[in-house]
Amino acid sequence: MKKTMRNKWTRMYVALTTLAVAATPILASDPTADEQIKTALQTSFTKIASDMMGVVVTALPIGLGIIGAVFGIKKGISFFKTIANKA
Repeated sequence: MKKTMRNKWTRMYVALTTLAVAATPILASDPTADEQIKTALQTSFTKIASDMMGVVVTALPIGLGIIGAVFGIKKGISFFKTIANKA
């Protein structure tokens, strides 16, 4: 089983390496491709960052509320246990 998995991973590695090597001359043949790739990557990463900030802004208040509630319940239980043990 391990030998089969190793062979599959080796084949995938060889295929991806071949693809990367084959794509390099295509990108190098066009002098404006470098600038276009930089612009495309910058635009994509900017969009991803803004989308992630939207997710954080949406999820953060909910997460903080849940964590605060759990913390408060644990502290309340701890407080009542200490009072019950003193009595």
